[in-house]
Amino acid sequence: MLDSAQRHTFAALANVLIPESGPMPSATAAGVPDALLDQALGYRPDLAELFAEAVARCTGKDPEAALDALAAQQPEQFQALTLLTAGAYFLSPRTKTALA
Repeated sequence: MLDSAQRHTFAALANVLIPESGPMPSATAAGVPDALLDQALGYRPDLAELFAEAVARCTGKDPEAALDALAAQQPEQFQALTLLTAGAYFLSPRTKTALA
């Protein structure tokens, strides 16, 4: 669904949402922008369009500022982005190991 440039944008956004903290890996370290995102989208295909729009809206912008603007201006897109990011994160074996 996402090309490599879009995945790069998403990875930067995901790391703002889920940075490394103690034993918990960052979103990219957990593998969120890769197959785990695809898996989460497979569970929630209804969010694919909003998610893609959110990534497109944030492309080329500072990730933190882009997320702030997205939350304020496009809350449905922000919700899709954050829900899929969190869902993919908790599918990660690295995340599950860190929680154990």
